[in-house]
Amino acid sequence: MRSADVLITGNVVDVRELQAAVEQLEPVDAGRSIAQAIRDHGVMIRFGMTADDASAQFDPTTNEITIHASQSDAGPAILAAYLAHEGTHVQLGNPTSAADALDQEYRCFKAEVEVWSVVKGSEENWEEGDIAAMIDKGEADAKADIRRRYGDECFTRWGGKL
Repeated sequence: MRSADVLITGNVVDVRELQAAVEQLEPVDAGRSIAQAIRDHGVMIRFGMTADDASAQFDPTTNEITIHASQSDAGPAILAAYLAHEGTHVQLGNPTSAADALDQEYRCFKAEVEVWSVVKGSEENWEEGDIAAMIDKGEADAKADIRRRYGDECFTRWGGKL
């Protein structure tokens, strides 16, 4: 597996930065299967605008992971953490219920933290620190925090009640 095998679009600098992020993701135990899922599903990775100015998002209708354009100079470690989160959505597929959607978001944040904790080195990032603190609370409390961050409507759009 090589980062060059991942579909990345953008200018030369963007492609180089995103390839470096994939190269950070692949050797991490938690990231290896995520990078493979991105590759196997033919997901395109790019910088661009995201819904609600999210740091990153996976759109299953376009099969793209978009990292917000403002993050283009974030460095490969933080980009790898974003790819871990969004790539976990790729791995898990579309949620089938509100509870499944909430569980999936928890698992995505957990993967993001697992990758970040390995690749960050001495780098600090307030957003990743905040997410790590949330995950450290345990699954039940983290899911409650996720619901507060996004609102129940984000999860109930998948049907059912939380």
